[in-house]
Amino acid sequence: MSETDLMNIDERRKYLQRIWERYHYASKADKTMLLDEMEAVTGMHRKSIIRLMKGRRGRKKRERERGKAYGSEVEDALRVIARSLDYPCAERLAAGCGATLAVIGLTWA
Repeated sequence: MSETDLMNIDERRKYLQRIWERYHYASKADKTMLLDEMEAVTGMHRKSIIRLMKGRRGRKKRERERGKAYGSEVEDALRVIARSLDYPCAERLAAGCGATLAVIGLTWA
């Protein structure tokens, strides 16, 4: 990374995690100076940095995992269709499912 390039998200997250403790225990005047420094280093807006410094440092995990939407029969059929179409993206797979089901005489809901 050259000196003129902006930080990517991972670099910003690492930098803000390292400086969090200094910011957390700093006086109000020191926090102002730290915010000026963080603003210059990361290129982020002041309010965004304040929000990140006040919130939790890590990412929030889901409280509840999502359940499966379809049964194993549908998943097996999708695996076969995806393999036969050479593993396309989701949009192309959806279009391919309709065409494949039309060939074998079923309808796409």
